[in-house]
Amino acid sequence: MIFTGIACRTPDSLYTISCDSIVVDHTSGRAQAKALKITPRVDKYKIGHVKGHETDWISATINRIDVNGLLTNKIFKDSIVARSLNINNVSMVVFRDKRLEFCNVPDKLMPNELPGKLNTVLKIDALQLTGADITYQEHVAGAKKAGEISFNDLKVKAGPLSNAPGSVLSLNASTRVMNRGVLNANFRIPVTPQSNHYEINGSLRNMELTGFNPMMNYVAGVNIKSGVSHRLDFDFSHDLERSTGELRFLYENLNVQFIDSGKQGLPGGLDDAIATFIANTFVIKASNTPGEKMRVGKIEFERNKKKSCFNYWWKSILSGIKSSTGITEKS
Repeated sequence: MIFTGIACRTPDSLYTISCDSIVVDHTSGRAQAKALKITPRVDKYKIGHVKGHETDWISATINRIDVNGLLTNKIFKDSIVARSLNINNVSMVVFRDKRLEFCNVPDKLMPNELPGKLNTVLKIDALQLTGADITYQEHVAGAKKAGEISFNDLKVKAGPLSNAPGSVLSLNASTRVMNRGVLNANFRIPVTPQSNHYEINGSLRNMELTGFNPMMNYVAGVNIKSGVSHRLDFDFSHDLERSTGELRFLYENLNVQFIDSGKQGLPGGLDDAIATFIANTFVIKASNTPGEKMRVGKIEFERNKKKSCFNYWWKSILSGIKSSTGITEKS
């Protein structure tokens, strides 16, 4: 079967989803989709006003998706079974305008809660993502522009993906953060309601901390003037309510400056100068290296059920970073 020139709008008419071609070979059990696109039909600053609350704006392109070992006789019937699923060359930008009202949306489902919504047997032995570049942008109140962080050359290997009772998905990911430091992460994710226990560990190596400024300047009101992260190791577990674990952040020569993000990253007034002095003198540890005085960060975070699992994971790691460095949110 060959399908070409596929395009449709989402039910809310805010996006067009298109694909140049889809080919399914029943004999070989192979399927391929080329040039899959998610194209917004409204500007990123307008989508929240259309929806009436803050929401993600997404623009994405996937060059190719390959499926092997596909049992095509079961498609659209009672199961999805395949040997492998490979996603190649992805470009994605996600934007959120945090200045808008946060709607009281239904609780977000965690991965182990999703199979109950799927009335189909699912079994894919191996999944792989290669060559992905993902940029997340966020515009907060008081900032003149959005902050952003990028994950470049993202690679993921995972499997098996199955909704059989008790199934666990093992996932390994590696990426360059802001095209600089190398982040590796390992996940053990329950895929069925029988278990709520998640395990996550990983490390970020050799990162110039100034590389975070395109996000920190405009989202946190902080400018990192200097600092090198030799290694950041995190190891935590969580259920549907809270996370616990440890984080070891080995860094040197950290120097921060509080700024007025509304002035596009320029130093603020006297209050900012005083806050900067106090932070660097009394609060933030300039270096954290192996030895008796090395500060081990405590990961402890209570999940916001209105937000995604990615928010849960990031805020858990952030709690350990704050504990390790002494940084607290600016009041």
